[in-house]
Amino acid sequence: LAAPRSDSEVVCHGPMSDGDLDALIQSVGVVINPIREPAGISTKTLRSMAHGTPVVTTHLDGTFDASRPCGEGAFCCPPDGGMLECFVTSLLDLEQPPFWEAAARDAPDFARRHFGVARYESDWAKVIEDVVVPRQEKIRILLEGDVIMDGGSMEAQMWHVMEAAVQMGWEVRILGKLKPELAGVEVTEPRKIGRRRWWGGLFGPAQPEQEVASPFPTGYRADVILRQGWPPVLSASPASFCGPGCRVGIILPWEFGFLPRSWVGPLTDHVDVVYGPSTYNQKVFVDSGINPERTGLLPAGIDCDAIHARSNATQPEEGANDIVTFVFSGGLLPRKGIDIILEEWKRVYCKATDVRLVLHTTYELGYSPKEIGAFEDIVKKCKSVVWKRQDWMSAEDHFDMIRGSDIYFAPFRSEGFGLPIVEAMEMGLRVIAPVGGTAADDYMLGPKKRKKIAGKKKAAAKLYPVKSSTSRCSHEPCFDKTLCVFQPCKDGKCGCEALVRRPTWFEVDRKMLRVEMEAAVQDVKNARMKRTDEAAGADAKEHTQSSRFCWTELGKVYGRELRALASSAIRRKNRGFRE
Repeated sequence: LAAPRSDSEVVCHGPMSDGDLDALIQSVGVVINPIREPAGISTKTLRSMAHGTPVVTTHLDGTFDASRPCGEGAFCCPPDGGMLECFVTSLLDLEQPPFWEAAARDAPDFARRHFGVARYESDWAKVIEDVVVPRQEKIRILLEGDVIMDGGSMEAQMWHVMEAAVQMGWEVRILGKLKPELAGVEVTEPRKIGRRRWWGGLFGPAQPEQEVASPFPTGYRADVILRQGWPPVLSASPASFCGPGCRVGIILPWEFGFLPRSWVGPLTDHVDVVYGPSTYNQKVFVDSGINPERTGLLPAGIDCDAIHARSNATQPEEGANDIVTFVFSGGLLPRKGIDIILEEWKRVYCKATDVRLVLHTTYELGYSPKEIGAFEDIVKKCKSVVWKRQDWMSAEDHFDMIRGSDIYFAPFRSEGFGLPIVEAMEMGLRVIAPVGGTAADDYMLGPKKRKKIAGKKKAAAKLYPVKSSTSRCSHEPCFDKTLCVFQPCKDGKCGCEALVRRPTWFEVDRKMLRVEMEAAVQDVKNARMKRTDEAAGADAKEHTQSSRFCWTELGKVYGRELRALASSAIRRKNRGFRE
């Protein structure tokens, strides 16, 4: 039929330029497009109509649907056996001048209204408003992880993040546990992941097709998702409840200089903002390869009202002022610096009768039996040490132990924040802790003194910052570039992960540490000798670094950060758009 013949009415064209094709379309009376299989928007159909040339096509042409009905400059025929008859009838109709002229007039108008530049500008304006501009209606936030007011540090932090969102008028839903309940907050129990699927649940399905169904009521879509928990959930938020306009944040404390290598990709692909509790954490994220613009700060907090209420309701033990008491509370871990505490105590105060150390440790991981044996020998030799080992005391007893002391001793090697240190500060204790890039810089030095440690001996009254330097972590749980602190843990051994670079932590200047220990003891004694209302008031007034971390103050910070997240640009890979 299409073979070139001198008597044929069929003209066959090969490849054509855009200009030649446009000229051809404008030179003919009708364009036929016999689509036999379901298709999307047809560029042939749309191009022809834009030039004012009527089109005869089929109902499978995606250019037309319920919102763009066929009939204005185009004729749609059934794609079955009646297609040929319908095509012939339509062509015969178009041979009539009034009929063709109406179709030629309607065709470009249809193309312009449904596919013109103005229509696309309007559609994209709506998309941009939904995706980039903060919504004016009530924002829906989903908090993934347990939200418990009196829980661990991260669970309690999430409770106060939730409270900040409620106070801003946001619609809040929890995927996890909520204690105590808060009016208006919806709770959904998370689906359990079996042991065999633990790693899959952590890093997400390998294929998008494995998307899990939404656990929420039909139609629920979150505008903001904030995650917390250990191990961290790094998989992509399902599109079933986190669409193209959804922002995703995660709170991720970390203590070893660089993140696991396998975390960086999922964090970059699946999260918009990675939050740390300290500026040290933010540096870790950046050093591990995460864009600085995609990091944020959500400080951990303390319940100052509860601290002051219990302080006012209890009195120190009789005779407590006769001895200067150092105290430490935490896990028996190398990063907590338990060996530093005992070794330096042995050198300075082992035989002292007017100074004592209360060493309270809970879970144990990282020290060898030989090292723990050496600790036990120091405690036996130094009668000034009280070791409360594996003592899971009540919150009340723990509070009384700290408040009954004078100096909180925390020469740690690495901390994500150091919450017990800040609590001790708020109770009025003097604090010895390392600075120089550590998490403690945020509260031992204050915002104005982080860049310059040298100079004054103390950043504020009752604070004794000790210079430290970054060091390669060469002790268990660090093994070359590998770190072994990951669940599941059994018999003192945990799972291992390779980090971006070799894990690091901090080593305090031991000579300076001993100087600060002695200075703190002398200051306690001097304060007792010169105890007057005026002196005590001045001392207390200077000691305000911890007040910035009270829940009442952090509520404003959390609210500000949530608003910033809700209005931020979407930086993660978004499966709602095709690249």
